[in-house]
Amino acid sequence: MTTNPGFEYLNKQCERSITKMSDAEALAHIGKLIDDAFDASFERGGKRALYLLDELSKRKLGDSDGALVEYFRANAWSALSHIANVRQSWSWEAPERQAELLALSRASSHAGFASLDKIRRCQILTNHANLLNTVGRTIDAIAVWDAALKIIPGFAINLFTVGDGI
Repeated sequence: MTTNPGFEYLNKQCERSITKMSDAEALAHIGKLIDDAFDASFERGGKRALYLLDELSKRKLGDSDGALVEYFRANAWSALSHIANVRQSWSWEAPERQAELLALSRASSHAGFASLDKIRRCQILTNHANLLNTVGRTIDAIAVWDAALKIIPGFAINLFTVGDGI
């Protein structure tokens, strides 16, 4: 169960710097900021997460962290898309949707993708496939869903989507 964090709390989280955080701490902070921004429809949180991801990208990251940065970037764009109600449309033209698709593509083609745990790889691929399907690229989506199922044949989120979404 998620709870909507308060406005004051979210503003404080937006002010936090990642400068003195380890890469893992920074990713955890950014991930929480994205989730909280989504839950509270707090646009500033999503935009701040994107800024922090840009800052984190300037570090010499390990391959898996580099792939996670792109996945988190996609999640931040997804949150901004949700906040802007872009999800109500099938439009490919929405800049948030285009940025999310690009980030998911970068995450799944990143050199560090293979070193991520199986569940994370399936999450990335399933999110990518779901978004492709949403914008009308169903054939491309099926190929990406199939790639996720090759990693974990019973991946529940994917199976539900494939069985229900097409």
